[in-house]
Amino acid sequence: MNKLMISAAGLMLFGASSMASAEVGVGVKVSTLGAGIEVGVPLSDRFVVRGALNQYSRDDSQSIDGIDYDADLDLKSTALFFDWHPMKGPFHLTAGYLFTNSELNGTATPTGTFDVGGTTYDGSMIDVTLHAGVDLGSGPYLGLGWGNLPAKGLGFTFEVGAVQQGSPDVSLTASGADSGAISQSDLDQEERNMQDDLDKFKLYPVVSLGLSYGF
Repeated sequence: MNKLMISAAGLMLFGASSMASAEVGVGVKVSTLGAGIEVGVPLSDRFVVRGALNQYSRDDSQSIDGIDYDADLDLKSTALFFDWHPMKGPFHLTAGYLFTNSELNGTATPTGTFDVGGTTYDGSMIDVTLHAGVDLGSGPYLGLGWGNLPAKGLGFTFEVGAVQQGSPDVSLTASGADSGAISQSDLDQEERNMQDDLDKFKLYPVVSLGLSYGF
């Protein structure tokens, strides 16, 4: 479904370029979605359609429901935005949709006591590694900013907004010689606890800063 929607967004961009003026703007930016590139095409003197690609990767430790994981964060997204410039200037309001293929994968091998689903275990007595997976969802975007991507010459862009991406999809499994010591009911409960802990990311803030060039 996401591939179909992205293809449709590409067709809309192509159609917009054929109906509007020949001006096209390209940009590079850094944001809370990662490093990105984007292309903008004016539909009129007040409306612009933009397509964007963003990516960011980081290895770090992450505490989820009291357990410290060695985590790999991989943010990947494709976006379709519509900018409205109410005063025909650089100020704009933006609505759009972010298609994500972002995930957080983590492993934890506790050496002391740790809690899984309300039950306390001793990592010094059992050989267990926990594997957590978090898939971040797609969702609609609203924002406001300064800059007009298709404006001729070199320009500056700034934007703040938020993505309503819904609840992350969480999974948790155990491996190791003593993985059977942790009951499935505790793993299931821990998944629910992690889900509650990550629900704060339903609304993801976006702040971006970039440079553009219009042809």
